[in-house]
Order: sequence, then structure tokens, then C-alpha cells
Amino acid sequence: MPRPRNRLGCGSGGGTAKVGEKYVRRFLIEHDVAQRFFDFCDSRGYCFEMIQPEDRYVNRPLNDCGIEFYTRFIDCGSKVSHKLEGELTQFHLFARNDVDEEVINAFPELEFDRYCWFAVDIVPVHYRKGDAIVDVLNYFGYKKDEAIGFGDDLQDLSIAENVGFFVSMGNGKPEVKDAAAFVTKAVYDNGIS
Repeated sequence: MPRPRNRLGCGSGGGTAKVGEKYVRRFLIEHDVAQRFFDFCDSRGYCFEMIQPEDRYVNRPLNDCGIEFYTRFIDCGSKVSHKLEGELTQFHLFARNDVDEEVINAFPELEFDRYCWFAVDIVPVHYRKGDAIVDVLNYFGYKKDEAIGFGDDLQDLSIAENVGFFVSMGNGKPEVKDAAAFVTKAVYDNGIS
């Protein structure tokens, strides 16, 4: 039986934090595990995104779940690469939940966070965006109450816990808006500006 994996706050957000050219936080998937995951999913025809500390690419043209992701989320587009390249912080599997048990059982060393019907984040360790915020604040010597954070989804609630003033985007989920001191315009309406 697979371990429960749906935990709030998993995802590549929080897996790395970079200040200038220096990483103050960086979790990577071990190369041999990444290669096994790539081969396993690619051989089954699964579409997935490979996320590096500063780039991302997919293993094949997007399937319906990948198209749904890029339709819903304003995100950079991914290049297609049919091989594993470089260091990875995360795999982003574009698939419905009927593949979860098979993939989870094959990779007990990875953490899985299904955040919607069309995608699941797969990372080397459980981390949260708020943890990365703490590392950046510590690097600069700032206190929590000197920081402002922005968010719109459930994984952003960990940001709210680690900053003095949290702002929800207008498109934020109700729980995020409830945690915010202020609600601004939607992300696609330049809410941060």
C-alpha cells in the first residue's frame, strides 16, 4: 500500500532559492533516480515536465493534461527533449490519478503531491515555499515581519506563515484569501504591480 502523499506545500516552489549566483537552498533528485523515473514514465507514454533549477522541458509534445496545465496556469512554455538533461529539482507528471499508485509504488524514494486532476508534482523531499522564504530571509538577516509575500494557491499558505504581511492574488483560492492581510488584483491583471 502506498504511503499517503497528498501533503500541502509540496512542489518545486521552495525546492530552490537563489540570491544572485548563490543558491541558499537547493534540493535535487539523484541522477540515477531521475533516469529511472524518466525511463519508467517515458516507456509508458506518460507526458511529464522535467524542472531544473533554472529551466524546464517536457519529454514529448503535451498531452491533454499538459495542455490543461498550460491553459490554466500562466507559466513559461517548455521545450521538448527526448532525453534526461542536467540536474532536476522536480518532475511534473501530466496525468490523471489512475497512474498514481503505479508510479508511487515504483518510486518510494520520491515525494508525490497531486494538486489537481491533471498534474502531480514529484520531488526529492517534502518542502514548502515558506521554508525557502525563511532561508532567503536568514541569508540577508531579515526578520519575518520585514517581509511581504504573495500567493494564490494552497501551497502558498506556507509563505503566509513566514512573512509579516501576506497578500493574496485576486484569483487566489478562498483559503489563501482568508489567510491574507490584503487581496489584490488577479495575477493576470498585474496584481503584484
